[in-house]
Amino acid sequence: MNQANPSIGPHEGIELKLMLDGKKNLALFYSDYEIPNEFHKYIENKELFLNKFQFQTKFKNLFIDFFIISKIGNDENIFKLSNLIKRSIEESEFNPEIERSIGRLLGYQEVDIEHFIHQKMGRRENKKYYFFYPYGFVAQGLCNKAGLQAPVSIRP
Repeated sequence: MNQANPSIGPHEGIELKLMLDGKKNLALFYSDYEIPNEFHKYIENKELFLNKFQFQTKFKNLFIDFFIISKIGNDENIFKLSNLIKRSIEESEFNPEIERSIGRLLGYQEVDIEHFIHQKMGRRENKKYYFFYPYGFVAQGLCNKAGLQAPVSIRP
């Protein structure tokens, strides 16, 4: 993204290229979004590594599977990211510091992370956009699984 028009959205469609070009070390997918097929060959050849984490949500009997793909098999950032996601799910309030750390680990530019946080905080104040979980992409998936109508969200 550029400084004049910051935004945040998924690296969808270019994530593998960013990883192979060395511009992104971690990719994140979760229960509602399958790992794109183009990743499988690299995982099978051990050029990329797949790690799965499952977290319980605040919804009764609802779990989310998170898949973190990394360039290094035992990258300490895999566990940092999984712990941050868990904290994000457990937090009762939106925590910008957790979200900044998640965004950085996922390879987003600072200007885009700040844009996401400012938009998220503005939506948080407007009850119409209240999410059950602080992180937009998690909230959207949870609302879908729970059969709730979720507002349009910003997904990193």
